[in-house]
Amino acid sequence: MRRVNVEGVRNVAAAAQKAGVRRLVHVSSIHAFQRMPEGTVVNETAPLATANAAGTYDQTKALGTVAVLEACQEGLDAVVACPTAIIGPYDYRGSLLGQALLNFARRKLHILVPGAYDFVDVRDVAHGLQQACLHGRCGEVYILSGTYATLVEAKTLVQETAQVRSHHLMLPWRMAMGFAAMMQHVYRWVRTTPRFTPYSLSTLRENALFSSAKAREELGFEPRPLGETIRDLLTWRRQPVPV
Repeated sequence: MRRVNVEGVRNVAAAAQKAGVRRLVHVSSIHAFQRMPEGTVVNETAPLATANAAGTYDQTKALGTVAVLEACQEGLDAVVACPTAIIGPYDYRGSLLGQALLNFARRKLHILVPGAYDFVDVRDVAHGLQQACLHGRCGEVYILSGTYATLVEAKTLVQETAQVRSHHLMLPWRMAMGFAAMMQHVYRWVRTTPRFTPYSLSTLRENALFSSAKAREELGFEPRPLGETIRDLLTWRRQPVPV
């Protein structure tokens, strides 16, 4: 993560400056900001997670963001975008979030935790990046957030759209964290990508409200409703995969 998110970003920024690139748009992450207490409204003035980070991913995304902002002080024309949890159609590689939402459409007992997060449509993020390139101010950071929803609300939206109904079991946080810690060894043993980890659980628990007011005002960023994104995701998924 350090080689890609920090050293790689420095290399790209240096190469862009050397080549005289007119505008660099760096896609960071909402995780570049320090975790804040639940209910806190986070905007671009929040401290970056260069220290006291919740994990290596958060810290490296923060350090990569700092690298771009430092390059701006040296003459590079660049802006930084920090999207929240990106979901939506055309998810051909099967992202963890996309698969989790599609899984909600299955008639089975779903295991949930009392967590929530902010979900944003991939098409809105793409448009936000384009607008940041055209209209963003050099050296500025823009949060691209969408809709804050609990896992129960997300499941309900998916099942209403898919016209299915199934029950769910809500795990207490302590039990869920213990199970996630145990599953890390299982994932390592069977050599599969972790889907249920202490880090992912802490992300759902230690969440805040992310404000896209700056991007709305300066970039014309207008995220669509979560229900529309879920509908389009399910509609796209029913189509045959192109060869």
